[in-house]
Amino acid sequence: MKKHETLYLQLLKASLLQQPLQEQLFTGMEASLWEQVCDLSDRQRTSAMVADRILSLPEPLQPPRALRLKLLLQREQIERRNERLNRVLTEITAHYNGLDCPTLLLKGQGAALNYPEPLHRTPGDIDLFFYRKGDYEKANRWVRELNVRCEQESVKHLGFDWQGVHIENHRVMVTFERPKYDRRYREEEERVMAAGGWEKALIGGGELQLLTPTFNACFLFIHLFHHFIHAGVSTRQLSDWILLLVHRQQDIDRREAERLFDRFALRRPAALFAATAVRHLGIPPDIFPIPPAGNASYIDRIMEDLLQGGHFGKHRPGQERPPGVWSGRWHSFRCTLHRSMAMVPLSPAHLPLLPIHKVLTRLKLTLCHFHG
Repeated sequence: MKKHETLYLQLLKASLLQQPLQEQLFTGMEASLWEQVCDLSDRQRTSAMVADRILSLPEPLQPPRALRLKLLLQREQIERRNERLNRVLTEITAHYNGLDCPTLLLKGQGAALNYPEPLHRTPGDIDLFFYRKGDYEKANRWVRELNVRCEQESVKHLGFDWQGVHIENHRVMVTFERPKYDRRYREEEERVMAAGGWEKALIGGGELQLLTPTFNACFLFIHLFHHFIHAGVSTRQLSDWILLLVHRQQDIDRREAERLFDRFALRRPAALFAATAVRHLGIPPDIFPIPPAGNASYIDRIMEDLLQGGHFGKHRPGQERPPGVWSGRWHSFRCTLHRSMAMVPLSPAHLPLLPIHKVLTRLKLTLCHFHG
């Protein structure tokens, strides 16, 4: 591992666990090395939380003044983006509630609540799940009446931009590559919804509904793993999962969480990612529902992949998507095929059929777009 990567992981570890830094590691650092660390943090979408740790160092050990000012500006911009997202989230859910279409907030601003400073989680978009029959279609009709540009971005959600924020209306939370696990997830999803499987939280002045910590412990990992096997993820997605497990440890039914991981055949990948967090970030092993385990070479490959690929794998060399629609889709398919074949040992239950699943999904989306 390169020096700037090692230092970055030390900063991230200190942020996740709210621990002081080992100051000797940062003694005599050149400006160019600091630049590499901060650039890596940008690609990992952890700029504000890492900036907090950097700026906690004694002033003689901090980066040059120009870089410190850049970190302060980035942190302020992330805070403002989060505040904007929170306002839009409150407004859009109020609209949906007015339509009698209650929603569950997935990931995003809900995951931020587990951060030491919620406004310092680099934000993405807003994902809302419609858990009652017919509400997804009703909400989408309202969106289309707004005359905003919307698109069926996947088989599970409709996406649109509203007040400068991207919003995804979900008819299902997640999809798997094998129908067997899709059916199992729908069964568990329905069971949780029937039992009122959510909790309430105040975000941006509005009351939102979130998944319970136990089910969320599984859901956040499924989201992380889904994107990892398709293109890659950054340490921000790993951080979302870790911080839920750290801060809601007392609220998670470990036996139930373990049952869910086993039912979805995710014990092996969950154990490997947990072991990655323990080995490279010093996370206490007892917070994970699935005990950390796995070959050291796999564990190191996972962290290497996270660091190289960055946010959803977009920073990995050779991953630049061509501008044409069909050339872009072909490029995406080839990359997914190569990636899935290389990672079959990570999850033999899920990965072998991924290329076929991707082809079928693309056909469904193309037909959906064709028929309007």
